[in-house]
Amino acid sequence: MKLKLLAALALCLSASTGAFAQFYVEGNESTRVKWKQIETPTYRLIYPKGLDSLAKVYAIRLEQTAQTVGNTSGSVPNSAFRKKMPVLIHAYTASSNGQVVWTPHRLELNTVRDAYSPEATPWVDHLTLHESRHISQMQFTMEKPFRFLRYLSGELAAGGLVALYGGQDFFEGDAVITETALSEDGRGRSADFIEYYRSVLMTGGYRSYTQWRFGSLRYFTPDYYKAGYVRFAGIRTLYDAPNFTELYFERLRQKHGIAFGNFRKLEKELSGKKQGEIFHEISDSLVAHWSRNDLSREPFVEGCSVVNTPKWFTEYEGLTTDGEDLLAIRSGITSPRELVRIDRRGNVQRISNFSATGTAPRFSAAVGKYFWSEIVRDPRWEKHSTSVIRYMDAEGQMGTLTSRRDLNEIEAANQYFNPAPHDSKPLIAVTAYPLGGGSSIVVLDAESGSVVRNIPAPGDIQVLEAVWLGDELYASGLTGDGEGIWMLSDFACVLQPEHLKIKQLRSRDGSIFFVCDRNTVNEVYCFSPSDGSLRQLTSTKLGASDYAFSEDGTELYYCSLLPEGRLVFRLPVESLPVREVSLADRSEYPFVEELAAGEPERIDYSAEVEVSEPVDYPRVKHLLRFHSWVPAYVEYDGDDSDFTSVYTTLGIGASAFFQNELGDSYGSVAYKIANDGNKLRSSGHFGISNRSLYPVLSLSADIGARDALDYTYIVTGGVGSIALIQRDSPSVSVNASAKVPLRFSQGGWSSGITPSLGYSFTNDRFACASSGECRNLSRLSASVSAYIVESTPASRTYPRYGIGGQFGYNIRTEMGEIISPNAYAFLYGYLPGMGHTHGLRLSALGEWQLSGVGLLSDVAVTTVPRGYGSSANSALSSALAKGKFTYDYVLPFGRLDWAFLADLAYIRNFELVQHSDFSVYNLSGTYRNLYSVGADFLLRLMNVLKAPFDSRVGISYNYNGGSLYTSLHNLGYASRHSVSLIFSVSY
Repeated sequence: MKLKLLAALALCLSASTGAFAQFYVEGNESTRVKWKQIETPTYRLIYPKGLDSLAKVYAIRLEQTAQTVGNTSGSVPNSAFRKKMPVLIHAYTASSNGQVVWTPHRLELNTVRDAYSPEATPWVDHLTLHESRHISQMQFTMEKPFRFLRYLSGELAAGGLVALYGGQDFFEGDAVITETALSEDGRGRSADFIEYYRSVLMTGGYRSYTQWRFGSLRYFTPDYYKAGYVRFAGIRTLYDAPNFTELYFERLRQKHGIAFGNFRKLEKELSGKKQGEIFHEISDSLVAHWSRNDLSREPFVEGCSVVNTPKWFTEYEGLTTDGEDLLAIRSGITSPRELVRIDRRGNVQRISNFSATGTAPRFSAAVGKYFWSEIVRDPRWEKHSTSVIRYMDAEGQMGTLTSRRDLNEIEAANQYFNPAPHDSKPLIAVTAYPLGGGSSIVVLDAESGSVVRNIPAPGDIQVLEAVWLGDELYASGLTGDGEGIWMLSDFACVLQPEHLKIKQLRSRDGSIFFVCDRNTVNEVYCFSPSDGSLRQLTSTKLGASDYAFSEDGTELYYCSLLPEGRLVFRLPVESLPVREVSLADRSEYPFVEELAAGEPERIDYSAEVEVSEPVDYPRVKHLLRFHSWVPAYVEYDGDDSDFTSVYTTLGIGASAFFQNELGDSYGSVAYKIANDGNKLRSSGHFGISNRSLYPVLSLSADIGARDALDYTYIVTGGVGSIALIQRDSPSVSVNASAKVPLRFSQGGWSSGITPSLGYSFTNDRFACASSGECRNLSRLSASVSAYIVESTPASRTYPRYGIGGQFGYNIRTEMGEIISPNAYAFLYGYLPGMGHTHGLRLSALGEWQLSGVGLLSDVAVTTVPRGYGSSANSALSSALAKGKFTYDYVLPFGRLDWAFLADLAYIRNFELVQHSDFSVYNLSGTYRNLYSVGADFLLRLMNVLKAPFDSRVGISYNYNGGSLYTSLHNLGYASRHSVSLIFSVSY
């Protein structure tokens, strides 16, 4: 998104899960959802009607967690507020997540249980621990010395304070530390979480903290959760600072809020060292810990590589076989997720794109198809999605086995995950999660998708993955004691739960195989239900997962994460270092014992919690929830679809912003004082958008910004001109629009279509001098836009493939014969370039006057080439038809990864964008043209002034020409050479 106000960088929002946008709106529920609410001493939970029991479970857990999570941060959740904190429960989504959002402040929880390799903690405990810590962190923005900002700006200042005194890595790393220290699990006790750090550091690599945090063109970089955890867990444990977060916020208070470089200074006070030295020491401590762990795990076996080592970081996951070749999911920093086939010689053939929200395919010999689960979102309602079962047949044709569930049937509406085909029958066992809670294994007919059998899990067991041994079903499951395996005929526990991960269940020769992180790396294990024996099959230096056996069982294929990527290896089964083990014999992860010891108390999950009786939630009462204000006029984009933009205009006046708790209605009111010639003028401004109905409705009004105008067309001596007269009355403009943003995502492609209709009323008039008749200048517009694109990998600027376009129509409803109605069409597309990171973008734009009788014409789009200004575009507005064709070739290069500017900016790499534009105009039947040829030279920056956005700064040059160039140049509208500065920010 283009940056609209540089100062707004200081107002970036939120302390949670990447919600760094101004007034954050992630999505909303269908209008079919009716809402209820309950209260605890700290929280007010808002949830869909019919889910009273689910809401009460979360209410109790949040309250039980509140006091304890604040022990090492210095603030109890919601302690800075008099009113109870709103908590919004989203039960109709298949994506497991949670987020604390500020401006306005609230907690949003997606309650469907995590089905894809969850931590060995029940989802409700994991989610409430992590998000409660975020609420605790954010209290500093409303406490001394920043409390006065609440009266000055409401909650608006919170985002700026978060960016200036924290950042995503601090808040998320600290929350991961909390979930690890206050439970028996958490991501700090998971091999998956920081395995890439292990891969790089244990093979002699090193990166500075800033490089780990902000990424690289060339090198893969894990997310800021992991970077923050490594940094701050290391500081807490190496320098005996279990209350580091509390010390950090206390230092802010002691410095009266003027504490730039607070992290660096506190780290130095604790350690006596600079940041670079500190992170070196943290990295060295990890290497020492893992080296000791390696000694306990030796000897290792090394598999033979199946695929070539890639030039760019590439991951292979989810190996499976049909008896001939391997199927795998491939992704990387230059390519999106794809389904590929690997033959016996290691040749890799791309089959198709693959969903980022899908499990690995599993082959069913009985029907000759591959099956997987994939999350499919509702086209209109962002918070509604379903996990369905998809398949691919022998010809490569893909389809959907199960349909979307009826969201009105709360107990029957299952989310289907992790399909496990029967060895010889057309049956598939899937994990099912009803919306109201609980879990079950459902057996489906592999041909029709109909339900054959439903096996509910008893008590608090969350079943995860199913596996067939003959006709007997087993399943891994999660309880408060960890993960284990159950036999489903009577739900007898055959492998006792432990606090570790059990995933990727397979069966062969009467045994169950799985991947487990018992000894701090993932390895393949074999469990025999007949005698209860458990054997570890692999012993690798960096771990083995995503495995598959050859058809004859003589070879084991697996994936291992190296610095170059997660690559495919194979081992002869007879060479596997098989040994009997116990899941209770677990290795220690770095940091975690010290982190747990640093917590003064544990959470008491038996504590009684007072929960109110459910009552109806009054939507209308909370419609206008004013949360922020500023003593200045801010021109706000009330029709922005994601409500994230603040325009450049600032002025004298006042502005206030509102948003309801459900996040589907938001807007602003503003008052402005401006100098209009020789007098001060007051004006009022209002805007509101509502997403609760199927069309998104927006309304804005501006009153008194200037005097109303009368335009008069006068003909003198055969020459027409426009005379402008100011009326002695304030201008009024009202804009209303309705659009239906439909979004689709399936098979690794994102697509959408948005029809839109708008009407703009103004009290400006057009008067014809000959007749004296006055007509209103109001405008009606309609458009439809559509697109289908791949996701954009980390080291690319453009997606590899994609196409989109828009068609629009505009008419002055009372002025059709005077101001010609017009239409425009825009088409764009993406193609890969010659290099792995290169990209090509082509576009075509056309605009046409639809009536030849119009004396004047509106300008709907910009058709002049780059290098020409808006005055040139206006000078050519009378053209009966206009067209523009553009070419952009982006070439990222020069991995810099420079961190010497500290908190001013991180310089990642260069980008060269070669571009050319060609425009053509029909001027009274004569076709004339303009062109420009040039390039942009850019620096790609991160962390500019601590803002968590991807930025670009540089210079753009254009050489301009064409048959119309001389005429525009003589009018002062064009020059041969054009040079401009570029600064853009992507949210």
